[in-house]
Amino acid sequence: MPQRIHSTGSLDAFNPILVTPVIGTEFPKDSCNIVDDILNAPNAEQRIRDLAVLERGVVFFRAQHNLTNDLQKQLILQMGHLTTRPATHGLHIHPVTNDSREFGDPDPEISTINSEGRKKLYKGSDYTRMAAVWHSDIAFEKAPADFSSLRLTQLPVTGGDTLWASGYEVYDRISKPYRGFLEGLSATHVGEGFKRMGVKVYEGERGAPVNVGDELEAVHPV
Repeated sequence: MPQRIHSTGSLDAFNPILVTPVIGTEFPKDSCNIVDDILNAPNAEQRIRDLAVLERGVVFFRAQHNLTNDLQKQLILQMGHLTTRPATHGLHIHPVTNDSREFGDPDPEISTINSEGRKKLYKGSDYTRMAAVWHSDIAFEKAPADFSSLRLTQLPVTGGDTLWASGYEVYDRISKPYRGFLEGLSATHVGEGFKRMGVKVYEGERGAPVNVGDELEAVHPV
């Protein structure tokens, strides 16, 4: 088993805010620039590793106007490689929302979330209402995401909100007998929505040697 990695506190100088007691850290606007203060810092590896192990579930940065697609990819790659990601694993290619779609980014490793594109892709299906469903990113892959990075480039005037929840906090709040019931169980994750819609799935390697084919089904421990 890999040794647990603890933060060294290298990001504390940027005055991070705890959004809630159990989940969420926000770096205030103009306090920390991902490119200048993390990626290009003399102690870049230390700060990237600390960002990866903040133990807050989700981290928010504001107004990162100089963060390009390539730099965003570089950050996530390094976060994984500096923690516990296998050397054979890289960035995920989404089986559906990739460069093959009308509103997709030319880079297959960037999954584009676009409201107009989704209307066309999921027309006539129940998937248009799936925004209200709790989920963990790409859990249907045998090697799911260790980190996900979302950058907003075009914002609606209102709406578009995302809620975050901590599975760790849920576990801490349930009774010991129920924890014992859950421990040792496994869950089967299936990308059934994509199958029902009949959309073409990218069957090549999707970020890891085991993420191939059109099955979109994986079993993970609870």
